[in-house]
Amino acid sequence: MTQDFAHKTEYTASNAPICTLDCWIMFGTSSSIAKLEVIDGGVRITSGDAFRQVLGDNVVKSLIGKTVTVSALMDIEVPPAAGQIGMVSESAWVGLTPLPRTAGTDILVSATVSIGDVSKLNPWIYSAPDGVYKLKAMKLELGPVQTLAHKDSSGKWVLNDPPDYDLQYALCSLYSPITGEWVGFQHSNPNLLDNWYFADPVNQRGQDTYTQRGYAVDRWNLNSGVMQVSGGGITLAPQGTSRAQLQQVLENPNALYGKVLTMSFYIDGQIYSQTVSIPQYPSFPLDTTSPEIDGMRLYLYQGTENGVLWAGLRVEPGCAAKTVVAAKLEFGPVQTLAHKDSSGKWVLNDPPPNKALELAKCQRYMFNAVLGGYDWGQFMYGQSYSANKISFTLTTPVNMRAIPTLIYSGNYAAIGGGQVFPVTGFSVAEIAANTVRIEADVSNVPILNAFVLQRNNDINSVFLLDSNL
Repeated sequence: MTQDFAHKTEYTASNAPICTLDCWIMFGTSSSIAKLEVIDGGVRITSGDAFRQVLGDNVVKSLIGKTVTVSALMDIEVPPAAGQIGMVSESAWVGLTPLPRTAGTDILVSATVSIGDVSKLNPWIYSAPDGVYKLKAMKLELGPVQTLAHKDSSGKWVLNDPPDYDLQYALCSLYSPITGEWVGFQHSNPNLLDNWYFADPVNQRGQDTYTQRGYAVDRWNLNSGVMQVSGGGITLAPQGTSRAQLQQVLENPNALYGKVLTMSFYIDGQIYSQTVSIPQYPSFPLDTTSPEIDGMRLYLYQGTENGVLWAGLRVEPGCAAKTVVAAKLEFGPVQTLAHKDSSGKWVLNDPPPNKALELAKCQRYMFNAVLGGYDWGQFMYGQSYSANKISFTLTTPVNMRAIPTLIYSGNYAAIGGGQVFPVTGFSVAEIAANTVRIEADVSNVPILNAFVLQRNNDINSVFLLDSNL
């Protein structure tokens, strides 16, 4: 698990290419492990056989027949036995300029290249395995002259233009963080979790504080600890020797077998994430609990082959309360929940979700029939079939997952034939498309009479249909 997954600080590669920083790929060799470190003022590359960016097909086509210049500003810490900067196509290295063979700081190297009829093209730096250099900036541009940097009055190379971080982030989001290939306008991967935005969560139970084991805000199960719901997120606090544990059940775990998954949480201004590979044929219990960082652990857990798979967060005993703003589970080895802006602050990649859509997803598992009602609110119609039973039909916004458990409290009355009949109990009879049939216990009602169910002057009454896993 890492606090800064999107801005990982170290990458290693052997003779297989790996994606490092957004849009950049690094190669090592079979005999030398290449390493890239994100350091102050640049990236340090040790034994990097090749460091390059894969240009999109549309960019390559626009460069055919043109003259381009690729340039880099770097410090050479350990001179390589051999090194070059230039362009590489699918069949050849072109326009190569050697790297200096002596150590030094603020060195500018560039190569001018005429682009032929190619289908693949990468700006490229090569260094023999014994070299170490710090790369500060790199540029590919049209024309025979580099405009990356200029010399100041002291003779030092300085960049001509400061980077626009927001623009760079927008451009990088057009490329896959997994393969480096151009994928278009995709700022983040789909979120496999429901009700993930805790700054404004769906909360059909309506409580501000949850202390009992069970479901709390919709789709999230509080296994232990205390949860408080506020405008800035949910706060999880362990109690005594018990941890605070929040988790969501994933209904179809088979769809996740054989996949690489990344789970991330935005907590107290930081991103905490965990990447795991789920076996195609896992053994059970399946448990990916992460090492502890800042008193927390992330996990996926499935106890038995036919059991449910939980995705969750634990705040360990003795740890201070944590405020959780957002969560995400996604396919792939990188988190796309958030990124750092130019000031170094984590910001969510996506705007807050459509709350009506999140509510509809949650109502498959739970429906509050009197949410937002008033003390005499009417919400079901039905007919008596005996002197002691009325069959009501409750319309639901979506099909419920399964026959729900009815959780109710307070005072209710059946109104029919100009009379009021107190209701003493309820039971769920069956479900159908967008409906649940509910039977009400009454006394001495006229048979085959129409009735409406209402709260009986009780604004605090509860009527929840729970079909959570």
